[in-house]
Amino acid sequence: MNSGLEALRWLAFLAVWRMAYEIANAPPRATVHYLIQKEPPEESLDARRQRWASKAARNFALAQTKSWQRWNEAMFEKAP
Repeated sequence: MNSGLEALRWLAFLAVWRMAYEIANAPPRATVHYLIQKEPPEESLDARRQRWASKAARNFALAQTKSWQRWNEAMFEKAP
């Protein structure tokens, strides 16, 4: 007697079987020894990201300075 659930049961069995096979034959992960690395993983940002961050901070400070200059000129300069 083949019912609709029989196909689903076989499908679940084959999925679990394939998953067990993939887990058993997974390649081993390389071990990382943080004690012998030059830098801790939190501080090992690449140079490009550091340049972008410093450029963004510099441009933000410049934009804020210009904004405050315009505000000061508008509020405190004498009108002609």
